[in-house]
Amino acid sequence: MQLAIKDLSFHILTLLVGLFLTFAIMNTARAETIDAGDIWKAVKDGVKDEVKSIEGGVKDDVEMVKEDVQDAFWNSAQGFFDNIGLGSIARRVIGRLSGAGYCGQIQRKGIGAAICNLAANTSRVPWLIVAIAYLMGLVFSVMALVKLKDHVITPDRAPLSDSMKRFLAGGLFFALPSVTHALQEMFVQKGYKLGGSRMVVQSTTDGGLDGSLIGFIGDIWQPLLIAIGAFGYIAGLVLTVVAISRLVKTAQEGAKGPAGLGTIMTFFTAGALFSLDSLMGVFSQSLFGSKFIRTYPTLSSGLATGTDSVDVRIEGVLTSIVAFVALVGWISFVRGFFIVRDVAEGNQQASLMAATTHLIAGAVAVNLGPFLMAIQSTFGISGIGIQFN
Repeated sequence: MQLAIKDLSFHILTLLVGLFLTFAIMNTARAETIDAGDIWKAVKDGVKDEVKSIEGGVKDDVEMVKEDVQDAFWNSAQGFFDNIGLGSIARRVIGRLSGAGYCGQIQRKGIGAAICNLAANTSRVPWLIVAIAYLMGLVFSVMALVKLKDHVITPDRAPLSDSMKRFLAGGLFFALPSVTHALQEMFVQKGYKLGGSRMVVQSTTDGGLDGSLIGFIGDIWQPLLIAIGAFGYIAGLVLTVVAISRLVKTAQEGAKGPAGLGTIMTFFTAGALFSLDSLMGVFSQSLFGSKFIRTYPTLSSGLATGTDSVDVRIEGVLTSIVAFVALVGWISFVRGFFIVRDVAEGNQQASLMAATTHLIAGAVAVNLGPFLMAIQSTFGISGIGIQFN
């Protein structure tokens, strides 16, 4: 900020010197009968450029001061609202006011904020895909009319099925939002979702490596979950378009034909990607009897150190580890559905065992807390272990 003031002072001093030289040159011009109009025009243009330079410098200085104030306010207000339990609401409000956006990040300019910006700037991609689908629907409809005309003229060379398949594909492209909704509701009943996916960040007061780990995981936890969900939705839209476009192919295409297993599983995979949250809740309910993710650990009396500050740090590190494993589990879970599709399409490098492993292991990783409690119960050490809430 001091440097900005020095730059502004330099610009003002330059302007004053320029004005002084202007009057000196004009007086000299009058004495030597030189055309003062040309000199005045040149000097006026120079003064105008200098004023514009000063104006631009002032705007830059104002922006720098604005960012410094925002950063200071963000950092000071964040700790206060975290202490009274309103950190999430405060970050959302401050993010809206400062233009930084908010989708669960802790730092205003950290990795979480970058992921939030990526998710926000790609929010229009589904609309682009739908627009492309509408154009493809128009093309397929025109092609269907042409095929129908060919069938009327030469029924032996142009079967009626060619026209009907294109009419069907064009109609599905025009009704893409309804198709995606039907695929989404194909797996689970409406309203069944995964619960308890928020992470409780345990803050530390004196930093350290554990504090950095807690801050990093807490900053990327919610943004990455949003990014995974956004990727699943966009990928589901793309696979739906691919599956519909396959309806115009012939049976000679095999698994990729209109009634092939690959096409059917492409629709299946698209529906699964639309319903990732609900399907994870189904897997969690099937494995551990609850659809709630538990990432908040509590040390039992046998493991507690007796010092609250130390116990908080331990629980914070455990929370970060469980949350990181859960993020890896989500990626594995999504990958499992793509492997299922590859198996259906006859990809020799994919296997049903690999798909099952990715799905089950991903669900277990996301539910690492309940899994560890199940192991503790099996070995009879629940009373001296860790409880996850």
